[in-house]
Amino acid sequence: MTHHIHPTHPANRRAGRRRLALAAAVVMLSAGCAAPGGTAAADRPLVVGIAIATLDPVLANQIQNDLPDTGLYEPLLDYDKKGAIRPRLAASWSVAPDARSVTLALNPKATFASGTPVTAADVVYTLDRTRAVGTGVASVLADFKQAEALDDHHVRISLTRGDVAFLGGLSQIYVLDSKVVRQHEGTDHAQAWLASHAAGSGPYTRASFAQGSEIKLKLNQNYWGGKLAGRPGEIVLSDVNDNNVSRNGLLAGQYDAALQGSRNAASFRNNSKFRVVKRKLVSQNYFWFNTKRPALSDVRVRRAIALAFDYSGFTTRVEGGDATVADGILPVGMSCRVATGRSHQDKAEAKRLLTEAGVNHLRITGEYQTWNPEHVQAATLLQSDLRDIGVTLDLKQVTFPAYVAQLAKPETTPDLMYLLDGPLFPDSGPTLERTYSTSAIGHGSNYANYSNPKADALISKAVSDTDASSRCAEIQRAQRIIADDQVSLNVSNNVQTMVVRKGITGLGDGDGYRFLDLTTIRQTGAR
Repeated sequence: MTHHIHPTHPANRRAGRRRLALAAAVVMLSAGCAAPGGTAAADRPLVVGIAIATLDPVLANQIQNDLPDTGLYEPLLDYDKKGAIRPRLAASWSVAPDARSVTLALNPKATFASGTPVTAADVVYTLDRTRAVGTGVASVLADFKQAEALDDHHVRISLTRGDVAFLGGLSQIYVLDSKVVRQHEGTDHAQAWLASHAAGSGPYTRASFAQGSEIKLKLNQNYWGGKLAGRPGEIVLSDVNDNNVSRNGLLAGQYDAALQGSRNAASFRNNSKFRVVKRKLVSQNYFWFNTKRPALSDVRVRRAIALAFDYSGFTTRVEGGDATVADGILPVGMSCRVATGRSHQDKAEAKRLLTEAGVNHLRITGEYQTWNPEHVQAATLLQSDLRDIGVTLDLKQVTFPAYVAQLAKPETTPDLMYLLDGPLFPDSGPTLERTYSTSAIGHGSNYANYSNPKADALISKAVSDTDASSRCAEIQRAQRIIADDQVSLNVSNNVQTMVVRKGITGLGDGDGYRFLDLTTIRQTGAR
């Protein structure tokens, strides 16, 4: 589930990585109190319930993997609440006029948890390793050519072509302590070791890791960035992924905050111990077609299937009225977005299109994840609606990692997949490139195995176009082409609802562009 979310920028709100397992995160936190020296001394650990497969930052494009990495690692730069790039490990930067290179100056105060300074050599190592592994956040390095350490604190990154969005993509790259990682490289670029260990510069360090059970992080008292006041002293990431369990835990006083559906959240509105926080997300629910399947290669068939679904009923009855029916291929809130038409149901037209295409008794397969009840209901609703137009949909449950593995080849990709997706960082151009360009097929992000030379040309031109006006026009033209090809059922745009115990901040009501970020959480008093 690949995706991060920028909740506040009026034009560039973003979904979190991964995007894709967004509602799967059930966040549970405990209150604490300030200790001498300004650090947080919690009466018990802050507990986050979320399924986490790995700590390796190369796979931090999936939100469940990114969550611990936000505390363990730091990127070169980041986005502030208004969508502007801000310093992190890099104190300053410059982009060449032709956008074919980026030069960064590192903060000389930055150190890793090991105590060694963060150097340009570490940045070079991290970029080279990410490209070599070739998955996850490597998608933002499509134009990466080479990196050169000019001295200990300056690095120049050269690109294969002009890429005006490359700088923003660096917000997805967590820098590794190369001296530590090299000791565990083996033959897999240290993937096995980094799956359960950490070598970062963030405000937290790894205390323990038990696969399938829990991950413990502890506050890094020697954190180079300071600002430890109010942070929880210990964080436990626990394997809890049931919203009803977390709701009951909130009511029982076991948990202090949790992502909740609108119906569950309603039971807390008159509870003086909690507040219900809502915010619009730059993310969208989709049913993605496998456009390479012979049965779905005809756009008329894809359009017929899209016209069968009851979008209004789904957003009203299943999503509780908080979501809105989608009207384009990109989530609402993204720059240069085009509203290409509100998704709607028309079963008569759907039947006509199938007849025109010469299709009878079509049988297809669809996959969905079970962690979110709304995903299950979306799949079963589509199954019912398709039955009315003579199409049989066989459903199968799947985990997100298993689905990503299927995307390695068009022939193993399911006919349909229900996903929540959004941009990795606030830029429509790279979002289109990773999701719809031919070059992204087989790399886990072109969910539809979609290929159109006209769209490819426009997307490629937009990525390197330094003129903002013409770049936006190219992005918009590409969206119209993709929309006409009916690559997906564009279902709905979401609202995030969190129930938060009073005394906790930084959860859904003031944090940065990332959907969940351990660095933003503060505790103002003991329970």
